[in-house]
Amino acid sequence: MNVLAGKRTGAESKVVPADSDAPVFFGLYSHGDSHAAKREGGEGAGEVVPHSYHSAEWFIHFPYPAPGAEEGQNNATDMYDFVATEGQSNHRNLLYATQIRLALHALASPSSSSSSASRKKRPVISLLNCCRSGGLLEFMRRPSAIQPDLALFLMCSSQGHRDSLVSGFWSAFFSELRDTLRRGSGSDTDMMQLFFVAERRYHRENKYEALNHLKEAAFSYDIWQSEFHFSGARVGNVDPWHLDLTAALTTAWESEPASDNDNGPDWTALERLQQSYETGGAFRVTTKPSAQRPTHLVRGVTQPIEGVAQLQDGRWVLWTRSRQHLGERLSGTAGRSPLQPLESSNGRPVHENEKTQLLFEGDEVAPELATQPYRVRITAWKGSNAGRSVDLVETIKRIYADKIAIPGQVHNRHIEGRSVHELLRSHARGT
Repeated sequence: MNVLAGKRTGAESKVVPADSDAPVFFGLYSHGDSHAAKREGGEGAGEVVPHSYHSAEWFIHFPYPAPGAEEGQNNATDMYDFVATEGQSNHRNLLYATQIRLALHALASPSSSSSSASRKKRPVISLLNCCRSGGLLEFMRRPSAIQPDLALFLMCSSQGHRDSLVSGFWSAFFSELRDTLRRGSGSDTDMMQLFFVAERRYHRENKYEALNHLKEAAFSYDIWQSEFHFSGARVGNVDPWHLDLTAALTTAWESEPASDNDNGPDWTALERLQQSYETGGAFRVTTKPSAQRPTHLVRGVTQPIEGVAQLQDGRWVLWTRSRQHLGERLSGTAGRSPLQPLESSNGRPVHENEKTQLLFEGDEVAPELATQPYRVRITAWKGSNAGRSVDLVETIKRIYADKIAIPGQVHNRHIEGRSVHELLRSHARGT
């Protein structure tokens, strides 16, 4: 806190210069949590009041305690006097939201060598990457709170009530920041745009959590009980349902945002996935039983069809997106050289903007075979709704709302429109 406030505690102390208006970036990566700071009826009485900024304190763990007055730091004792530590025995190892807010106010205080009228509003950018970090920024959302007189852009890795993904947003943000700065002065990306692309990258790279929740909430019994054949893999080890959901979630975060003000995912691919499963477009079934795995001719050579599973009556189920999947994973197989574009179901090449879409080929997957649509249901597999139909789009929306750590940001108007290059690159050798 003394470093941010520009208070030297020793001759060699390194602090943020108080007489400069150069931008400040500070990031914290640690564990975080919150505790109640108030009880019904006063201290020691009644139940803990539900968490809100009125009744709780959010904090970040530090591996070492803040020094006390007995260690020669005259101001250190006061550091916790204004924080409701609620009897926390290790509170000196905790950095509280209240302390961050007051440090920002101190950073905004004009130095003795400059007047507040002539002094520019200093840009301060922060990333707090810890569990429940959204609670640390709650003071910026309170209309009644007096805000630090700075150009602020503060980010968090999760909501105030949710645990963060390890390294999730931290890695995504700094990767996008690196790419933005490498583009040089020609880049006019501002902080809000940088946050948006970093958030989408975070969701794209960490979709496994949402995927696991979605697979727990919904499945197709007919596909689940089938053991699909893929060359090079043990029978039953490759699951088209898993592959389709993974591709749909990837597409949701790779698609261009609907508008500058809408950074949310595009669930069109997931909606089409469900339609294809239920209408028979995702799978076909042969009309006649066969003891042998279906084959087809590829450049005059007979090859087994990939992504097929045999039913008990001897007929074979064909996954109609197997060619696209193999083209993504093993370019050059399935009769396609790396230079040959994947073709859609009507034989035309797939354009760039369609490569992220799920392309179910329907009856074109094996036109030489007599097949018919294989319709399957998507249902809940456990709980009170087991066996009932599930709407995948509505389910994934609830999962993101209720179970996924969502990065957040708060900022004020003084930093709006200022490019990342202006804020950081030009001062890289300064503060």
